[in-house]
Amino acid sequence: MSTLTVDIGNSNIVFGFFYNKKLLFTARITSTPPRTLDEYSILIRTLLKEKLTQNDKTISLKELNSSRCVISSVVPHITPPIIEALKLSLNVDPLLVEPGIKTGIMIKAKNPSSVGSDRIVNSAAVAYLYELPAIVVDCGTATCIDVVNEKKEFLGTIIAPGIETAAEALTIKAAKLPTMPLAWNPNLIGRDTIEAMQIGCINGFCYLIDGLVTQAKKLLTQTKNVVCTGGLGQIIYKHCKTITDYNPNLTLEGLRIIGELNR
Repeated sequence: MSTLTVDIGNSNIVFGFFYNKKLLFTARITSTPPRTLDEYSILIRTLLKEKLTQNDKTISLKELNSSRCVISSVVPHITPPIIEALKLSLNVDPLLVEPGIKTGIMIKAKNPSSVGSDRIVNSAAVAYLYELPAIVVDCGTATCIDVVNEKKEFLGTIIAPGIETAAEALTIKAAKLPTMPLAWNPNLIGRDTIEAMQIGCINGFCYLIDGLVTQAKKLLTQTKNVVCTGGLGQIIYKHCKTITDYNPNLTLEGLRIIGELNR
């Protein structure tokens, strides 16, 4: 059985195609600017067909058309046209992660319906793929830290600005500060402006994450795993003392798992 997973984020829309629970390929397009239904349909079909051909010539496009499809979205205004585009271009009936579907975890937030679907998907993934209790550190447009206990209960989250979001804000607000490469800097202090900004924005985020994770651990008994994910996670996970694993496809795996729970 194949599953097409779609993670609609603030910066990118990421597609993942699973065949017999194995992730065959990922593909991404930008979330902005918004596109028309026809544009999304052509773009999605062309991109996924090309990726499928590149990665496994034994699987036909018909398999893609008969896939289970699961979507998580934190961008409400582009969700309906993407759902319609998937129906039109691939003849699938997408399942949207929203209140009322099976996720395999209990939401212990004050208002469960207000929890972002990406938070739920990541928590479901870590609950099924890792030993609990566990914490997820998602490094994207925002930096989110999700806490899941040994009972598969989502206890809550911490939200901070994303690494790139903070760096962009710094260059916008401070007229003389330039755009910098997002990279770890081994120095303790900067000897020029770029080094100083990297130490503050990249190295500083590692200390921020370690501090927040240490606080979150106090809610759990013997935290077994701290899993980092998100596109920007690859920059910092090796430098964070509290992170035990980096899984760039955690959200896609969570969508696959939720799809199986709702068959």
